[in-house]
Amino acid sequence: MFIMDIHEALSFLEKRVAYGDVRYHERSVLTVRIVNGIVESASFTKKHGYVIRAFDGGMRGVATGNDLSLDLVQRAVDAAKKGSGEKKLAERKTEKGEFPYHYKIGPEDTDVEEFVKTLMELHKETKMDGIVYSQTGGTILVEKREIVTSDGAHLKAVVPVSGILQLSIAQKNGVMRRVYDSYNDLAGFELFSREEARELPKSISKLAIDALQAKPPKAGEYTVVLDPDIVGLLLHEAFGHASEGDIVANKASVLLGKLGERVASDLVTIIDSGNPKDVVNFEGSFYYVPFDDEGSIKKHTTVVENGILKGYLTSLDTAPELGVDLSGNGRAQDHTHAPIVRQTNYFILPRDRNPEEMFEGISEGYYVLGRGAGGGQVDPAMGTFTFQAGPSYYIENGQIKYMVYGVLLSGQILDALKSVDAVGNDLRLTTSARGGCGKGGQLVKVGHGGPHVRLKLTIGGR
Repeated sequence: MFIMDIHEALSFLEKRVAYGDVRYHERSVLTVRIVNGIVESASFTKKHGYVIRAFDGGMRGVATGNDLSLDLVQRAVDAAKKGSGEKKLAERKTEKGEFPYHYKIGPEDTDVEEFVKTLMELHKETKMDGIVYSQTGGTILVEKREIVTSDGAHLKAVVPVSGILQLSIAQKNGVMRRVYDSYNDLAGFELFSREEARELPKSISKLAIDALQAKPPKAGEYTVVLDPDIVGLLLHEAFGHASEGDIVANKASVLLGKLGERVASDLVTIIDSGNPKDVVNFEGSFYYVPFDDEGSIKKHTTVVENGILKGYLTSLDTAPELGVDLSGNGRAQDHTHAPIVRQTNYFILPRDRNPEEMFEGISEGYYVLGRGAGGGQVDPAMGTFTFQAGPSYYIENGQIKYMVYGVLLSGQILDALKSVDAVGNDLRLTTSARGGCGKGGQLVKVGHGGPHVRLKLTIGGR
């Protein structure tokens, strides 16, 4: 027997368990990838489905499927009643509302031939002397979410995100340089007519060629100036995950037991926001999260205020476990997953320092850039990290001297944040149409960034 709508499913849950919610998720995506002048792929996919959650006696039951059937709901109820426990859910004020984000041309309405033609024109501009590999890609994505809960929430959202990416590899005289970057925003196909999007592929190839002349960095501890891109990467990975409530509850976070304590310089205030436009002015893009996948409205959470740890990111079950406020950070990848604690848009608030002035007084150091940054390793329990930055610059006596390539940043995140002695008056955020943040086998869209920041870090090279 198929249940015709989510309200019937919710009514069934309400009569059988202490708490229940029903979530619908739809994802439409168009992607094109061009490699060395050849269209390797052009595909459109659309997926949808439901997630049923039932809580009873401290136990949780979850069932997922493409169709909303009585059998699906009953499976969630049965799973919740199989055991016993004492896990509590946070009390909250629920809301009803719709949150559509405006866009012009979505993946289903985009002319695929025109999309391929547009990307091929930009791809041809990446062919330069010294470029041995060029990959240009485009993604247009629209996600639709709806959730109803037994404590009164009924929320809908439509969120688009599109992006163009470029990977260029330059090689000359046995030297090879690999540079990657993307430009993304909450938009549809119209994004690809923007100047920033159209300039990206060519600029990345040029950067890869310029990096052929770059020198390796000198290892050691230095005063460094980080640009917004690398600030966002460092903060999200090395500090953001450590502030996620489930990691804290599992005693796998360096921030465990540190509420009310100093974890950073008094210049550092860290925010997690579903809509940063409600908090501060900034450049760039973000990912819109008006509510989480548990039906909690996501506003903004002050994680650190003037260097003091003020809170954690939490879900319905982790908030009471930690004895802190519910922050609305229970997020799921799609209809095949249940929510876990995830960041939304995580960033440092700007201060009043002019970024150009932040090089003053540095006798020897580095200006570290995120464009072209590679992977890294993080241990949230210890707070240690290692990241590869993009092509960056050596600083001597307050002046930029030359480009360096292969910069590795490492350190302990609390020591690093406590060493911050200057925060810029700029703020840039970014998101990703193709990528996202991985955790627990799930990938979700996030936004991250910050202002320019000056601090002490260990520099290595490869």
